[in-house]
Amino acid sequence: GYMEPGGSLDTCITIRSALKRGDTMVLQAGAGVVFDSQPDREYEETQQKLAALARAVGVGVDV
Repeated sequence: GYMEPGGSLDTCITIRSALKRGDTMVLQAGAGVVFDSQPDREYEETQQKLAALARAVGVGVDV
């Protein structure tokens, strides 16, 4: 994202991503943490997102 001197702000959160280079694939999953987020629930949700992404690309992951 970016922040301008006048106070304008534009950001984003990448919730799921996959990057493949050669024989290596990197999978990442994140969460949008807000004021009333519960860390244990956010962690579980992140694990579920990662497992779904892994299944989508045909990689086995134990969560």
